[in-house]
Amino acid sequence: MKTIVVLMLFLMMIVSCKHREIGGCEQIIVNDASIQDKTDISDLVESVKIIPIKENNESNIGFLYKLFVVNGKYVVCDFFESKKIELFDSTGEYIKTVMRIGHAPTETSQITNCWVSEDNELNIYDAYLHKLYQYDSAFTIKNEIVMSEKRAYENLIKIPTTENYVAYTGFNTALRKKNENFHISFLNKKLDVFKNEMEFDKKYNGIEWLTSKFNFFVYKDTIRLLQAYNNYVYSINKSDLSARYHVKYSNSLEPDNVIDKIVGDNISLFKTSSSSQNDLKKKSSLFDKYAFLSGNWIENEKYIYFSSQLNGYIFFTIYDKNNRKVIVNSNSLELKKYKISIPNLEYYDHNSNSFIGVVFGEQIKYTINSDKFLNGTTINPEIYYIVSVKFKK
Repeated sequence: MKTIVVLMLFLMMIVSCKHREIGGCEQIIVNDASIQDKTDISDLVESVKIIPIKENNESNIGFLYKLFVVNGKYVVCDFFESKKIELFDSTGEYIKTVMRIGHAPTETSQITNCWVSEDNELNIYDAYLHKLYQYDSAFTIKNEIVMSEKRAYENLIKIPTTENYVAYTGFNTALRKKNENFHISFLNKKLDVFKNEMEFDKKYNGIEWLTSKFNFFVYKDTIRLLQAYNNYVYSINKSDLSARYHVKYSNSLEPDNVIDKIVGDNISLFKTSSSSQNDLKKKSSLFDKYAFLSGNWIENEKYIYFSSQLNGYIFFTIYDKNNRKVIVNSNSLELKKYKISIPNLEYYDHNSNSFIGVVFGEQIKYTINSDKFLNGTTINPEIYYIVSVKFKK
């Protein structure tokens, strides 16, 4: 049985918001005192597909960390166990390994982040080598860009319809130059910095906190920026950054300035490196009485789906953009019409307008209550299954 990595020890911190950034952004009011245990959203959904990721002797996914859909194919990223990125067709059949971590000329030292551009082309960023690999539509490397300045970022992505990139760095002093206390950097096509944003007080350099793997979500020609324990969602266009949404929890409002109020009052605790899960829990317990965005944010023209955390528990919200109101607020979602319990939705297929979740084989029996989607096949507890949910327009 594969080992499932439960705790991702990426160290990165929370960010305070400047008043000039948050004026006029749209508020999403979430009633965290009224969370349903389970909600049927069949009326919102057009169709559902379940695709097994079929591994073979060449493919071995230990921990599915990220997934992208490119022209009907699935790009599966496992940075930590098999340490490679693999390509599967629309039915889940293995095609090839796109990149692996290693020392051969065709390999890279680490995979810090990857994304798919608006041209449906894969990009892989290696912070250790300060290098960006750009792929063509056949998933072959067509170009490599090496940064002239040896900077390392926790996340990097190209801004749609431009030649610019935006990068995110937390509070880890090892990843930035001295006296550069910024979270956001804008880079040109050569990956040279031309602008910094989101400055923070240097006393917070080196503080430790968990973060989500989803800093950036691409929506049309805009990038949404999410940060741990920050209920503002920012928009990035070209070389500009501004707050787009403020998620307000009516029963547990967060402090006006999270980092100063919570981290600032406990700075010595957050400066101490965590050596165990218990150390992390001590820090996270300071946030228990507040509700915060927990990382997931998927947005199309009609709906926003996001997850929140309150007292250590996750709940899910669907926001109707046209009517500007929350229509679902629940601990779990189901489709009674299809006899399916929806897993945590983490990815978006722009071409099919589908929201996607991933379930490991051992848990799929708790997701599917019907044989309809398995086509007579036996559940394999050792592989992953993709659950693709297409919402009505």
